[in-house]
Amino acid sequence: MARLGLDANEFPDQFDRSAWPAMRTRLDAVFRGKTSDEWTSLLQDVDVCFTPVLSMREAIDHPHNVARSMFITVDGVTQPAPAPRLSRTPGRVGRAPIAPGEGAKDTLRDWGLDAGEIAALEQRGAFGTTTVDQGKKEAR
Repeated sequence: MARLGLDANEFPDQFDRSAWPAMRTRLDAVFRGKTSDEWTSLLQDVDVCFTPVLSMREAIDHPHNVARSMFITVDGVTQPAPAPRLSRTPGRVGRAPIAPGEGAKDTLRDWGLDAGEIAALEQRGAFGTTTVDQGKKEAR
């Protein structure tokens, strides 16, 4: 608690549900008081349950993930490596993930949408680039 700047006496019994809103407010203020990098520097070498929330790009380059080969690149696309890793039957990736929107029209037809409904979705950009797709591009 000292590293968080908290006094254990300021918190009631953790199982007292009536006190949870006040505890949440206090902890929210504490955690918002430092950047992710500051928290990482403060807690990374301490025996606590802690890990930073990383973007895909940060996760790919994080020393922990690099040391454990947690990401692989297939056809220019970086993605999580297969898990779990088994010695006699190791996982493998046969190809890169499909491109955004690939196969979408066929899938929608299989689900019963007619050509007009699919065309309307396409006109509204339903098969275009999304923020998730941007993350894939950044990860390449």
